Amino acid sequence: MLDQHLTPDDMPLFTRLRMTAFGETVIAIANDPDCDEWSFSQKIRHALDRETQARGERRLLKLLKASRTPNPAACIEDIHYLDGRSLNREVVTRLAACRWVDHTTNLVILGSSS
Repeated sequence: MLDQHLTPDDMPLFTRLRMTAFGETVIAIANDPDCDEWSFSQKIRHALDRETQARGERRLLKLLKASRTPNPAACIEDIHYLDGRSLNREVVTRLAACRWVDHTTNLVILGSSS
């Protein structure tokens, strides 16, 4: 990825981003002698990638907060398949593979989470 050069196609990124992570990355690059051999475009591309990643992470955190989920850190690996919970490990594993997303199928899960 670092060998790609900036083009006019990158201008929408500059326009859309407010550049917080971009600025931090540019400063880090300027102070890192390992980056001295990078071209100017490589440095800018790297900083743009970092800004884009930071924006995505902030958006995800905002959506998680807005969802008001009781446990935003919950993950599929922490599910307890105890007797009486009526959880089928194979169904959960299949759903976790997210093929339902690829097929644009809605999914609603109802029931207790405890």
